[in-house]
Amino acid sequence: MISVIIPIYNVEKYLVQCIESVLKQTYTQIEVILVNDGSTDHCPEICEKYAKLDERIVYISKQNGGLSDARNAGIEKARGEYLFFLDSDDYLHPEILERLFHGLMELDADISIANYECVTEDITPGEMEEESFEKITGKEGCRRIFTSKGVLMTVAWGKLYRRKLFQEVRYPKGKIHEDEFVTYRLLYDSANVAVTNEKLIYYRQRKDSIMDQRIYHPGRMSVVEAGLEAIRFYENKGEKELQVLAVERELGLCRMLIEEFQRIANLASAKKTLHAYRYVWWKYGRKCKYGIGTYLVNAAYSCSPQAAEIMEKVLRRK
Repeated sequence: MISVIIPIYNVEKYLVQCIESVLKQTYTQIEVILVNDGSTDHCPEICEKYAKLDERIVYISKQNGGLSDARNAGIEKARGEYLFFLDSDDYLHPEILERLFHGLMELDADISIANYECVTEDITPGEMEEESFEKITGKEGCRRIFTSKGVLMTVAWGKLYRRKLFQEVRYPKGKIHEDEFVTYRLLYDSANVAVTNEKLIYYRQRKDSIMDQRIYHPGRMSVVEAGLEAIRFYENKGEKELQVLAVERELGLCRMLIEEFQRIANLASAKKTLHAYRYVWWKYGRKCKYGIGTYLVNAAYSCSPQAAEIMEKVLRRK
């Protein structure tokens, strides 16, 4: 059985479509766990209504604790051998669970991953092509986090997991970018991963979302914390290549956030992020193999972004 876990908070506009897309799945051996995380709109009434209509639905109502806490509550309640997470403002192609399950079984995988489509308005799922899955190792899945496939490989949703992966893993309460703390660990612990390019989940882009980069949220810096945890994780596992990739990503992420914080005049966060950059550079980054130009720019940035800008100009003149 697949346990579909849906954390819910103030999404009454989208919740019915989300739930309906799960109940209409061609794979029917499911339970649907609706976790109301302290919603103040009409989400509780919608959840209660559906719980009475379909015996496959389990309804949990709890005080607001954030997305991670809601997911964890769903994991604790789940009875299925397989777990699938769905955000309550997104919705599914009717064949996603069936296809992910087949991919998991046929390739003897621990995680099965579907691609997604970003939507701003509702779209009607069309006919799907014949199933096509790629079999990769868990370590290759970790490596792809540092490529153009990074978002696909990192997000919690759109993946079917064997429950055993969560025996000692939970999402960190009180963090945004919570997926960044967890998914690479699950991939690393997976012998095989099945991946399809079929777009089977519809990710709704909302202007009021925390993840909309035009809006500053004080928790944005948790992604830096998650990146540092990944560096240490790979270091402890003796995975030098993955550690170097994690270091390079962390340095680039810090620079991006510093520029963002400076643009919105949040100098305190910019300063804090620069301290994180300096720590990562001097402890890990300077030991990585770089060309002389990249090394000098990165080293200069650890002094100040302005110093790095000057160094880049000097190097361009040579």
